[in-house]
Amino acid sequence: MTYFNINTVLSGQNPDNTGRTTTIDLAQQCATTTRTVYGTTTSGQSQFMIVQHIGYFHPATSGTYTFSFSNVDDGVYLWLGNNAKTGFTNANVNKNVDYYVTNSAGTYTFTETAGQYYPIRLLFVNAQQCGSFTFSLTDPAGGVVVSNSQAVVGDQLVASCPNDSNAAPFGF
Repeated sequence: MTYFNINTVLSGQNPDNTGRTTTIDLAQQCATTTRTVYGTTTSGQSQFMIVQHIGYFHPATSGTYTFSFSNVDDGVYLWLGNNAKTGFTNANVNKNVDYYVTNSAGTYTFTETAGQYYPIRLLFVNAQQCGSFTFSLTDPAGGVVVSNSQAVVGDQLVASCPNDSNAAPFGF
């Protein structure tokens, strides 16, 4: 969303909830007094909400992976590499799918080397009324690594790796 300034909105904020998930998506939620994100129900309206997914992509196979987004309402941002850890901005986003510009769908391809740890930040934003997104990540052979209905295959998405200094935890 070109009108959503990430640095302004996230500045000084702390998450209301944190946790881990094995799937990635957000089912449609409209103006309600509660919201449910990955099985956790919290108070507060769903019409103004941010959900961040941060960690590392640890591909099992070298080649080109496809990040696919659909049913996006209002926006999704994807950063891969060092910008996912620090310095992430509207200007250096790898992929932005905006409900108001791209018909709420899009893809991004990224060529990766097996066994490496790639920082990843996936940010969902909902500015008004209903909000949702559907996601899938496919490997070079077309197999699903993770989606809204497929749990992560083979620890290819991790929060961090204590045995690798290149995969130290990073945060909000």
